Amino acid sequence: MFKHLFKIIWNKRRSNFMLILQIFLSFMVIFVLATLGTSLYLNYQKPLGFHFENTMNLSLNWPANVDQETGILEYTYTPEEIREIVKQIKLKIQSYEEVQGPITSSHYQTPFDEWIPPRDIEVDNRNLAPRALQVDDNYASFFGVEVIEGRWFQQGDDGAAFKPVVIDRTMKERYFPGEQVIGKRMSITYYSDVAEIIGVIGDYKHRGDFSKQDPLMFLRFNLDSTDPMENLPLNDLLFKVKEGTGAEFEAKLWEDVQQLSRGGWDPYISYVSENRDRNIKENLIPIIILSIIGAFLILNTLLGLFGVLWYNISQRYSEIGLRRAVGANRSKVRQQFIGEMVIATTLAIGLGCLFAIQFPILEVFEVDLGVYIWGILSAIVLIYILIVVCSFYPSKVASEIQPASALHEG
Repeated sequence: MFKHLFKIIWNKRRSNFMLILQIFLSFMVIFVLATLGTSLYLNYQKPLGFHFENTMNLSLNWPANVDQETGILEYTYTPEEIREIVKQIKLKIQSYEEVQGPITSSHYQTPFDEWIPPRDIEVDNRNLAPRALQVDDNYASFFGVEVIEGRWFQQGDDGAAFKPVVIDRTMKERYFPGEQVIGKRMSITYYSDVAEIIGVIGDYKHRGDFSKQDPLMFLRFNLDSTDPMENLPLNDLLFKVKEGTGAEFEAKLWEDVQQLSRGGWDPYISYVSENRDRNIKENLIPIIILSIIGAFLILNTLLGLFGVLWYNISQRYSEIGLRRAVGANRSKVRQQFIGEMVIATTLAIGLGCLFAIQFPILEVFEVDLGVYIWGILSAIVLIYILIVVCSFYPSKVASEIQPASALHEG
């Protein structure tokens, strides 16, 4: 039976080519959607690892010029001026009645920013490149980050023999499985001194709800340090405000910052929750657009399937009548038409699987192998279900053709 159906499809390969191509494209779209959707869902299910409610971010955006020869940014303020201005701004922020609690700082990377630069390190004679954030002593307590081993940065780290480093659980499990990491030393690019791991934090998804937890380490930001690689220029100040604080406070803060900095620059004020909303949209919009395109493609494939089946029925009217006349019952006729579509679908899916297995090999998406496999299986099952369901009615019509009328018309 299978050999007979395959021969029918092969003999009509030219007329079935477009249908097979459409099924193949539908398979690839469903595979990509299932893979990305599953990855986003699994990432979303994992905890953020920090609290950001009512947190406001002041991005200072220090004015600078690019040196044409070296390509290095040259700030219009000296390190001493930057240090003094930042201290004045922090004091001013803490004086507002709308502000609650301490201020923390981050070097150009605030929560829900997608961009986290990697930092080359050498540890245990291995060259690694985890992502790195530069934050101050208040950062963990400010955002409620859980320290599961060792400790966070503290004022006592000033002048320490080794630069303190905190890593996340993902970095420990990936790079140092089963090892004691507290006290482990490493050399870090741009750091003149050797660094030492002093703590490990739990889950922390800095890049947002849908992001994958990559190996991450934290470097200490110390405003009073004279090491230019360790501190300046400080760009982001984060602080919590009372519920309902709005545009009036933002305008007042912006004017005060302009006065303290003597103007000439453009600080930016935003809520961290706004960054989160933007981050969610940036992750979901491509999936939504791809889903709409995929829905139209699948609908077009199903309509094409109906067209091919109706055409086959009209062209094979006499053949169907002859089969009925020699004893084929309705079930056999129905199985033949559904079987032909299943064979055509199998050819398309086989081609699709050859392409799909290239995705994990080439690491097209940053997902685990299991997610790719789930995407392939989901696409296979859904395509077969759609094909069988859409083939059922035309095949049912074909099975109801009466032998006498078919042979008479033939």
